[in-house]
Amino acid sequence: MLGVIIAAFGSVFGFTYYYQSSTEQTLSAIEDEKSHIASQLSSSKNEVSDLGESVSLYESIRSENLPTLEGYDNTASRIRAIRPLIEDLKGRMKFATLDVTFEGIAPSDNYDVEKFDVIESNMEIVFSGPSDELVFAFMHELLSRIPGFLEVKN
Repeated sequence: MLGVIIAAFGSVFGFTYYYQSSTEQTLSAIEDEKSHIASQLSSSKNEVSDLGESVSLYESIRSENLPTLEGYDNTASRIRAIRPLIEDLKGRMKFATLDVTFEGIAPSDNYDVEKFDVIESNMEIVFSGPSDELVFAFMHELLSRIPGFLEVKN
C-alpha cells in the first residue's frame, strides 16, 4: 500500500514537473515572439515617420518651383547648362572625340502626373575612350551628375 502511495505521489510530482517545464518553454517562446514583433513594430514606426517627413517635404515645395514646359523650350539653354560637365568629363577621361547632339525638348506622354509637366529630350553622345574602364567611368559620372532621369538606350 505504501508503494502505491509513493508511486501516486511520484506520478503527481513527475506530471507537475513536466507541466511546469512545458509551460516555461511556452512562455519563453511567447516572450521571444513578443520581442520580435516589438522590434518589427518599432522599425515600421520609423519607416512611417520617415515617409511622413518625405511627404511633408514634397508638399512644402511650391508648385512654382516644379518644372514646367516654360523655360525648357529652349534646347540651347539646356546645352549651355550641360556643356561644362561634358567638357570636364572629356578632359578628365582623355577622350579624343566627344560629340553631343540634342533633339528638341517636348512634353512626355509616358507618365501620368498631375502636379507638374514631365519633359523629355533625346541626347546622342558619340565618343571613344582609351579603355573600357574610362568609358564606363564616363557613363557612370554622366548618369549621376546630369539632373533628371536618364535612360541609356544604346
